[in-house]
Amino acid sequence: MSKSSRFPRKHAVPVLLISAVVMAAVLIWAFTRFLQTTKPDGGLPASADTGQDGTASDEDEVPMLKLVDSQASTATRSLFRYLQESRGKRILFGHQHATTEFVAVTGHPVQSDVHNATGDFPAIFGWDTLSIEGKEKPGISGNIEASRERLIEKMTEAHKLGGIIALSTHFPNFVTGGSFYDTSVGAVEHILPGGSKNAEFNAMLDHVAYVANHLKDENGELIPILFRPFHEQNGSWFWWGAPLTKTSDYIALYRYTVEYLRDRAGVHNFLYVFSPNGPFAGDERTYLATYPGDEYVDILGMDQYDNRDHPGTKGFLNGLARDLAMINRLADAKGKIAALAEFGYSPQGMKPRGNGDLSWFTKVLNTIKNDPDARRTAYMQTWANFSTDGNLFVPYKNAALLGDHELLPDFIAFYEDEYTAFAGDLSGVYDRKTAAGRSGNP
Repeated sequence: MSKSSRFPRKHAVPVLLISAVVMAAVLIWAFTRFLQTTKPDGGLPASADTGQDGTASDEDEVPMLKLVDSQASTATRSLFRYLQESRGKRILFGHQHATTEFVAVTGHPVQSDVHNATGDFPAIFGWDTLSIEGKEKPGISGNIEASRERLIEKMTEAHKLGGIIALSTHFPNFVTGGSFYDTSVGAVEHILPGGSKNAEFNAMLDHVAYVANHLKDENGELIPILFRPFHEQNGSWFWWGAPLTKTSDYIALYRYTVEYLRDRAGVHNFLYVFSPNGPFAGDERTYLATYPGDEYVDILGMDQYDNRDHPGTKGFLNGLARDLAMINRLADAKGKIAALAEFGYSPQGMKPRGNGDLSWFTKVLNTIKNDPDARRTAYMQTWANFSTDGNLFVPYKNAALLGDHELLPDFIAFYEDEYTAFAGDLSGVYDRKTAAGRSGNP
């Protein structure tokens, strides 16, 4: 460098300082732009709909959530944000009737096959409206008022244990008076407004609303519920299923249920779950065939079971990952949460012994983990341990006359995997700051 091209020494420091400031400003701008165009977990572009308004607040920490219920309680909004933020980091495990149906009896004050097997409770505790009717525990047969109170008591207990509450529906056939399996007569058109059984359906929804509106924590705040009405609607085994119900009638029923509970019964602690039965071969149109619309759904779910005689095949596992990946991409685009709302070893559960795949739980988990889209599923919930004969979904430990179930070691490995979350792993579920707006397109 020639002498004439050098700066005098007295000018060197100011010039270097100015250069440093400019460089710092460029780096700050670039980093800020990076944060604006990626999710906190490093995956999703800001152009995708995350269920949060793209405009930041003054503090840039209170996102506007687009939920079905614009008046959703603070805790309900926080739960949505918690599930959204957990996607891609962990998958929450849930169990139906986690503390009201069990095989092994222990000395613990709260009975649970999950707790007995792992030392922890599930992250999600599921029940059904059959408990409200007194047809399942903790309900009392023939006494719907007492059944409601008993269910509220058990749900409150689950909340204190650190769990998230879920509620599904298996309403009776309102036309015949038979069970949810009574497909002799389709009932959907009869329970919609103008139908002969609309009043009876409304009365049942009032009981659901009673439970929701009286489910409160020690501070008197409403406890949120993941509400999954009329699931597996594309199947043939329920009276609201596809063979007996026009697609337009199913959509009308789902919408009516949401509107009645939210707008007439004043329920503001539900996140609404849409959950047809898989598989879908990864096809969005098949999955969305009965979709009631973005403004009626918070969580995109799916029910899918393996085959008891041939469990854990590559066909099932690959299909499961493909469907969950598809649902997660839809959830990203729509600002929803993706979930495996109901799953199991088979529709009949596991055998007490002689099962074909003793590594089934970890195989399913690894299949989900290893797919970049499927791994963003927020939670997976299995069914209840009603019995060892045709309804066994979580392996038991040291059960009387039975000992340990043969899949117990694999279920413990599933629990110990860093990617699964149980009740003891949850924190700050209801502490997130949010604001709520109505879902759907503007």
